[in-house]
Amino acid sequence: MIMHNPLIKKQFVELFKSYFVNAKTGKKRTKAKTALLFSLFAVLLLFLCATFLGMAWLLVDIVKGPPEIKWIYFAVMGIIAIVLGIFGSVFNTYASLYLSKDNELLLSLPIPPIKILSSRIIAVYGLSLMYSGIVWVPVCALYFIFGQPSVLAVIFCVLLLFIIALFVTVLTVILGFAVAAISLRLKNNAILTVLITLAALGAYYFVWFRMTDTLEGIVENPVAAGEGLKKWGNIFFVIGKASTGDIKYFGLFCLISIALFAVCVFVLSKTFLYISTLKRGEKKQSVAFESDKKIKSRSESLLWREAKRFLSSPTYILNCALGTVLAPIGAAAVIIKRNSIRDLINFFRETPFDIDDYLPLIIAGIALMIASTNTVSTPSISLEGKKLWILKSLPVDYRDILMAKRNFHLLLTVPTTVLSFIVAGVTLGFYKEEIIVISALIFFVAFFEADMGLFLGLHRSDFNWTNETKPIKQSLNSLIILLIGWIIPVAVVAGYYLIDRYTALPITSFIFLCIALAVFIAAAAITDRWVLKKGPRLLENM
Repeated sequence: MIMHNPLIKKQFVELFKSYFVNAKTGKKRTKAKTALLFSLFAVLLLFLCATFLGMAWLLVDIVKGPPEIKWIYFAVMGIIAIVLGIFGSVFNTYASLYLSKDNELLLSLPIPPIKILSSRIIAVYGLSLMYSGIVWVPVCALYFIFGQPSVLAVIFCVLLLFIIALFVTVLTVILGFAVAAISLRLKNNAILTVLITLAALGAYYFVWFRMTDTLEGIVENPVAAGEGLKKWGNIFFVIGKASTGDIKYFGLFCLISIALFAVCVFVLSKTFLYISTLKRGEKKQSVAFESDKKIKSRSESLLWREAKRFLSSPTYILNCALGTVLAPIGAAAVIIKRNSIRDLINFFRETPFDIDDYLPLIIAGIALMIASTNTVSTPSISLEGKKLWILKSLPVDYRDILMAKRNFHLLLTVPTTVLSFIVAGVTLGFYKEEIIVISALIFFVAFFEADMGLFLGLHRSDFNWTNETKPIKQSLNSLIILLIGWIIPVAVVAGYYLIDRYTALPITSFIFLCIALAVFIAAAAITDRWVLKKGPRLLENM
């Protein structure tokens, strides 16, 4: 037990490490700063509690209703509490319970593996309690005020806060095991992290936008909602009934949660040592013959080097290549909602606003805005960090290095954005000439922005970072390039609007797009000339 307490303390300190240690400098924060950060965190938790209280308020009519339907309130909000608990703690479970970096160090010490395992499970339970409690506490508070609960219902609601967290811990451990099992088979798990993050964000926004309608539907027809929950979510029916003071269902849910938790702990105790000592991405060695090796050109090798650096970092992918994901989503949205979009276009055709003239310009502006969220080239110089000397020692022209960084930016940005625009343009009935001109405009604007990113990176490089988040998200370069990317589409659309509204020049939107294309061809040529002529000298002197 003496050894166990420090292990538990270590796990919780690691959970909130950023509150005690500055990630940028690696130095310990002062007590005042740590207290301030925890105070802000507490404010955030209170804000989230208020948010879910507002969500629960949508079901207040059920809370005030007859006793036989009040369980529906807890069943619905119990679903939200469990989902939030899993979403909040599953990634930590994956990283700390299964694939912690200090597994081998701790196992080499005279500490029983079961104590290491139990300390980590306690940390997972603590996170599950916090995240599910953010929902459950305001849900119970609303019920206590307006639901006229019995004493037994109040006691059960309080106890369920801890039992639900135990149930969430079981589900989190299972999902964390699945993620860890997949990760162990991958040489690089950055793509897995990105896919899980995008899927989670997509699910979050889908649920969030549908939540109000769903809750209103439950209030309008609680009986039908209750029957659906009984049929498809029996465990939530049990939670709902237990929360209203039903002893039988409370005992049943406690029994289910404790039994599942016991099974999880038993299985983990038998497999923890094996999982903890596995090496991620280990592969059997194979003999490579000289004839099997593919010879790459210098430019291909440098481009592949940029790709490997990019694909190795979830932070880099998620923050600098959002447009690559948004463009296909936008095209799919246009296809799915094409009838609604056409109805909107027909509505504007009945107004003085010339929608047919402006529509290609508006869609072009949206495509340029999406492309501008790709900022891959901007931090690429600074991300070399202390390995810059390796890059400079390569027997290659510095121009080839800069061209590889620019070309990789274009490779990620242009194909998806242009193809997605073409799909949207064909769906909306654009003329062939409009599609060609706008596609070319997207290419040259992306070319210009890629060169501008390198320009900023060469002039404002930062190699003194301990966390790659600093050059990727927290640098002034990233802010500047995003502002440039947002200003360009706004300037294109607003520029034509001002000419059309306040001048008598006989210029259509198509002619204006052609002029914009010519401007950015010239701008891309100027910036590219600078990058290839003066950029190598700056890179050499770094």
